[in-house]
Amino acid sequence: MRNQSILSGVPFIESPFFNEIAASEYFNEHESQIATDLNLYGFAVLPGFFVNISNQAQQIKADLLPIFDDCKSTGDKVVKGIQASRIQDAFKFSESVKSIACDPRMLTLLKKLYGREAFAFQTLNFEQGSQQAAHSDAVHFHSSPERFMCGVWVALEDVSIDSGPLCYYPHSHKLPVYDCRQVGFTPDKDTNQTVYEPLWNKLIEANGLRKKVFIAKAGDALIWTANLLHGGEPILREGATRWSQVTHYYFADCDYYTPMHSDMISGVIAKRKPLDISKYLIDNKSQQSSGAKSQHNGKNAEPAVSSLTKTLRKLSAIFGVKKQSTPTFVEIELPEDFDTQAYAHLNPDIVEAGVDPALHYARHGYLEHRPYKIMIPEDFDEAGYLALNPDVAQAGIDPKRHFVLHGYRENRAFRQ
Repeated sequence: MRNQSILSGVPFIESPFFNEIAASEYFNEHESQIATDLNLYGFAVLPGFFVNISNQAQQIKADLLPIFDDCKSTGDKVVKGIQASRIQDAFKFSESVKSIACDPRMLTLLKKLYGREAFAFQTLNFEQGSQQAAHSDAVHFHSSPERFMCGVWVALEDVSIDSGPLCYYPHSHKLPVYDCRQVGFTPDKDTNQTVYEPLWNKLIEANGLRKKVFIAKAGDALIWTANLLHGGEPILREGATRWSQVTHYYFADCDYYTPMHSDMISGVIAKRKPLDISKYLIDNKSQQSSGAKSQHNGKNAEPAVSSLTKTLRKLSAIFGVKKQSTPTFVEIELPEDFDTQAYAHLNPDIVEAGVDPALHYARHGYLEHRPYKIMIPEDFDEAGYLALNPDVAQAGIDPKRHFVLHGYRENRAFRQ
């Protein structure tokens, strides 16, 4: 790891000397796989990382559901940080949100991966899928030295393809972090990420980046690097929930700022003074008023919720009501050679979700570059296929039929 000391201001997982670090046995076997995924792809999946997720999720839902319900009845963005779609910094009144954010195993892992102490500074909790456009966190939260920031998404329940799962673009973390001048605008405090979205979409197209969708199980976690493009898939089933938590982490000995509100040329830097969530003391009174103690049964539960309702409605009257926008879709015409059965066969998650294959491709599948037909190769050798795949010959299945239904997916050899 001698060369890494030359670049001590670069996270280990993003270092040009990563292979040397990995070969030094700095990581154990489990850490090495996670580190390699982050280095190569910009994300790493941690299956079943949160083993107590059932109890934690149950408490988080009890803490937050009254707030979500009130937001839906009073309008989106009723008060800063609280929306009908998400609640920011619920760690201030939910012990379970805080415990996930400050999980000591996660903090230890992140320290190992980045080479500096990690601390959680923000949480976002969702009842439903975010349906966000693909974006990089690096325009929202950044550091100097750069890239000492990451996000961790945790599934609080099993996720299906029709409930708006998390999506991301492998390898996009290696793209440059563009500043406002390069994108062509002068930032101010009201600038939002939409000014970057045309650029991100063009970069996805120009670099041939292919979207991946995370169909998670409760307790699964996903770490992503600061510049990975990620977002939320459309919700295809009305009323589908996707309870989840995002925690954003910074690392020690950095300066922190918001790039999309900063202009380096004019010396305007929107500096951040991030809070270390682990040091935040939860206000029990606030926790009770949020409905965290409410079980929605008996007379004792009613005052807390009704008090919250009154507060949010007063804020709604002051700030105005903004209704939650309905997601829109760009729906293309199906290709002339579109094969509905082949699309369903090649994409079994669509079938499992009960989604119409043709409609899914027209709205989403084409963007994900999903295959919609199976071609028999010109040099397909029926006798060779049977010889190379004796189980097919033994079953007496037509070789072309087997290849179309199974061999194509299984990457079976089809000629000698």
